[in-house]
Amino acid sequence: MHLVHGAKMFDRRNEMMSDLIKNLRIFRDEMDPDVLSDFSFLLGDFNYRMDSTFLELHPQIGDILTLREGLDQMHRAMIEYGKFPGYIEPPIHFKPTYKRSKVDEAFFNKKNQAPSYTDRIIYKNNTTQRIKVNKYTSLEGVLGSDHRPVILDVEIESKQLRYMSRDLLLNPKQARNQGVGVLKFPSLRLKQFSMPALGAYLRK
Repeated sequence: MHLVHGAKMFDRRNEMMSDLIKNLRIFRDEMDPDVLSDFSFLLGDFNYRMDSTFLELHPQIGDILTLREGLDQMHRAMIEYGKFPGYIEPPIHFKPTYKRSKVDEAFFNKKNQAPSYTDRIIYKNNTTQRIKVNKYTSLEGVLGSDHRPVILDVEIESKQLRYMSRDLLLNPKQARNQGVGVLKFPSLRLKQFSMPALGAYLRK
């Protein structure tokens, strides 16, 4: 995604993000897709800025990780304004991704805009499964743009699937629920079945 740019467009970015999530639809119009899906990942140039200027912030770039939360518009949107409910951003341990030199790792002064974390990745977990974050960082060595790309490396620890009862699976009312369908077989032959409880039920 690419939200509107400009340090003073904080409210408009919040509106755009809310509209974007609401207007994405998967199968069921009455629910947002980040409610239906097990996991949602939002990434791109969110364009949220640091509430400062280049001349004020650049001399303190060595302390940026300490200063970030007090200046970062996206942090304020999530914590103070309650935007992106349920979404998580892993801790940031890298330099601002914008505005950067296209040929080296320096920061570029464009109209006194503060170095900012415009490029972000956030995720939402609608399951009880654990997401392990291995890495959330920027790629400082990737040049050629005034942004530095960010990457998120995660592991999802999935649990063994639980099976619904036969009566529920055959109930047409369950067809509207996520992940539930009605399967019809003319016959079913099981060999070397390893689930005693279900096997005993089917043999009734």
